[in-house]
Amino acid sequence: MINTKFRNTQLEYVANNIDIQESIPNNFSQDKISKSEFDNMLEEMPVSILSEYEKKLFFTIIEDKYITTKEAESLTYEQIKKIKDLILEKDKKGEYIEASFINASYKANALMFSAIVSDDDNFNKAFHNILKNLTKTKDILNFMILVAGVTDPATIVGFDEYLNTEYGFKQIRSDDLDSYLQESIDELKAKLNKSINESLKEYYKEALSYYIKLEEYYQIEKNRFKINGWQEDKILNYIDIR
Repeated sequence: MINTKFRNTQLEYVANNIDIQESIPNNFSQDKISKSEFDNMLEEMPVSILSEYEKKLFFTIIEDKYITTKEAESLTYEQIKKIKDLILEKDKKGEYIEASFINASYKANALMFSAIVSDDDNFNKAFHNILKNLTKTKDILNFMILVAGVTDPATIVGFDEYLNTEYGFKQIRSDDLDSYLQESIDELKAKLNKSINESLKEYYKEALSYYIKLEEYYQIEKNRFKINGWQEDKILNYIDIR
């Protein structure tokens, strides 16, 4: 069943919150994307298939060529994955589409980066959910550095050539992310116990707290599965399906 109330509330929220925290800078160009330009972007770009609702929602967000923190926070992880495809993308001829030169706040770029931080959707969603709950720019920056080693998510989000290249960002890739996370936690615990430098201890403590939370969130996402298109907990563990 489609949650119409949520959809209408989401559209209203986006429309009414463009001038609050980390909204459009005063010196930012107010040139807007026309509806015809937006439609052309959807036709020309290799963007994920959008529902009619998502087309309306995304146009509301990017019409002013700037994605605010509040706008990005209002989107689900699945919507973040799709709207990312509208940023600095090329048409079928390999040329950048002018209307896709869209800027965003630091946190909005970080949230879009969450869709490509690894090659595992469950890990990415866990990363996204932690990031979404961080409110201070300092904490967001620290999380990005400590977990992904990234300070400038906008470049990676906007330019494909910076992803998985020698001088760019290499996605977190592992056939066994459980082991990757546990080994990272064990390594940080060992370094924390051995360190005698108070500044390093604080660094290790903060990094450790993020990895413990990431592992917890990852397990939550991994233990979900789809029933009729909806994400549900492993309910079949508790019911008789004979």
